[in-house]
Amino acid sequence: MTRDPWRRNLAAKLSGIPVDLLTEWLDRDLAAYERLKNHPGPFRSTYRRMIEAIKLELTGRGVDVSGLSPAVRRKPRSRPTIRARPPTNAKQRIMYIECKTQRNDRGGARIGRVAFSKSGRTIYYRGLVLRSLRGSGVSGNYEDANSHLEYWVSGPKKNGKDRHWAGGGAVAIDADVVDEYWREIRKCEPPTNPFVT
Repeated sequence: MTRDPWRRNLAAKLSGIPVDLLTEWLDRDLAAYERLKNHPGPFRSTYRRMIEAIKLELTGRGVDVSGLSPAVRRKPRSRPTIRARPPTNAKQRIMYIECKTQRNDRGGARIGRVAFSKSGRTIYYRGLVLRSLRGSGVSGNYEDANSHLEYWVSGPKKNGKDRHWAGGGAVAIDADVVDEYWREIRKCEPPTNPFVT
């Protein structure tokens, strides 16, 4: 039995609620928890404790909740589409961009030229608006402002090993940076197909 009176009282209240309703509540609370991820405080802590209590109750009834996570079970947000408009005279740099959400380190990856916002916290690339997660991401460091998919964005490595060690797959190189990439970053002669590394 839990020593926390708050959790003990909550567990007693949850014990008589049907599984389908508990699952619906869990989805709701996970979505709320994600919306508050950049606003730490008592509200986010309350949602976290509620999520833990519901998961504990569902587990006790034989429901598998191991695959549930805020990144996977979040509900789509009804927000207007954000247009990719990099600022005038934005700083640009060749970067490695990989989609991380539900891809097991094998998501689509590219090396291309991105534009940075004035603060450096937003990246614009091929129609994507990627906002920094400031360390709160599940497996990425940026999030698409429209689709909310997580991305990993970093400077390309000289040895070409940009993917996570557990991942795999080809990395495409944009045509407008291919010469500069092999000359300035890899510092070697390009292979037969210079558009893939």
